[in-house]
Amino acid sequence: MIQPTGFVVLDTDVASRSIKRQLGGPLAGKLTGLAWCVTFVTVGELWQWATMRSWGRRAREDLEQWLSRVVVLDSDEATSRAFVRLVTRHVSVDRLLDAAIPLALPVFAGSRRGGLAIGPM
Repeated sequence: MIQPTGFVVLDTDVASRSIKRQLGGPLAGKLTGLAWCVTFVTVGELWQWATMRSWGRRAREDLEQWLSRVVVLDSDEATSRAFVRLVTRHVSVDRLLDAAIPLALPVFAGSRRGGLAIGPM
């Protein structure tokens, strides 16, 4: 097994693109060699997506396999409360990235305009 050179947090949009095998170009290159992480929120949103779209057994198994290959960043009470404050303010991708700076982890996030925001590296 190849050892990762670092860690990166994927938001739900980027995770979704990965699951659908739609990551390519410069983004794929930037993610190569890194251990992919997703937050507990992204895990919940992915399962919500699967439920709302009535995924079958095969698609759910694919999601489980994908999740088994990433690091899931769980939460504690303080993190959960901070998340609620961000969400209730209808946080933009830029504010989400600002919130990630204290973690010292790069974050790859989908933007409302369809592009990708990257920060901090």
